[in-house]
Amino acid sequence: MPDNSNEYKSRRYVPITSSSSSSSSANGKTIPQNPTSSLKLSTALLNPNPATSRPPAVTCPVPSCSLTFKGERPNGHLTRHLKRPGIHRRTGDEKVEWLRLHKIEHDRLVATGTTPAQSRREANRVRAQKTSRAAVFASRARNMGITEETSVAQKVMIWEGMHVAEQSGDSIGVSAPYRAPFPIFSMVQSSRRARGVLERALERSRQPSLLGAAGPTT
Repeated sequence: MPDNSNEYKSRRYVPITSSSSSSSSANGKTIPQNPTSSLKLSTALLNPNPATSRPPAVTCPVPSCSLTFKGERPNGHLTRHLKRPGIHRRTGDEKVEWLRLHKIEHDRLVATGTTPAQSRREANRVRAQKTSRAAVFASRARNMGITEETSVAQKVMIWEGMHVAEQSGDSIGVSAPYRAPFPIFSMVQSSRRARGVLERALERSRQPSLLGAAGPTT
């Protein structure tokens, strides 16, 4: 009886690594596979330049403090430093002045609403409002009979631009990017004078004297 133990072990314990793994196609050819390549590619696409993606460093605004904060969240480090600056062997009046100046800058930072927590809350609020408006704009576009997603997205972008311009008080920006499919209604909405002209024109069209003296045709 032949001994197949060596063959069984070789088949069972052949190591397969990510760099040497391969698969066979339908025609029998071997296709090398590298599971980590797609992960590296997606990471590179999401973050093409990691060195420049970090926020810039910030320096403590207290004139007598030269600390600089770097990393992923320098503003958060600065806020914590201003709140608890430490005394660094300072005593007496120097310690009191050191803590006082840092407290002033911390209070100013909180008053302007630029602390990391406040910034995140404000950003989340703005993002939620924008998402809600986008859903309303998309529904409005579909109710107008627009079914192509690209056209719906264009309408959403246009109306979002109009909303931003209106909030900033730019009356020109509100009307400039929008081209309504029915210009007369756009004119009525943008001008009271145009609305009055339209109403007078419709009133004259209802008068029998303007309909013509010709009788009905057969």
